[in-house]
Amino acid sequence: MHHFQRWRANILKAKTRQEVMQVMRDYIACVLPSELLKLPVTSQNALADTPTDIAGVAVTLRRDELRFSGDEETAALMNEMTQTFTAASARIAHLDSRPSMFVVESPTPAE
Repeated sequence: MHHFQRWRANILKAKTRQEVMQVMRDYIACVLPSELLKLPVTSQNALADTPTDIAGVAVTLRRDELRFSGDEETAALMNEMTQTFTAASARIAHLDSRPSMFVVESPTPAE
């Protein structure tokens, strides 16, 4: 398996949306093509071409996981992938909700 806890740790270390996206590209690259082919077509399509809609992929994976009636190994992979994409989606939401660290102040008039 692809070790959800390790990937989750990498997701949590990411400081920007771009870093989370890179972690997810690395994650997808670690999944064997033969494993991806066992996933439902809708999940395969969602994962294709390095997804930019992490939340959308998480939802698609979860929906497909709930409908899946195949082998246990693929079901376990789908569960792990769902958890990983859900964690990435939550991290991006957290990062996007932080206030900007840079505050532009108006200069005060000289007296």
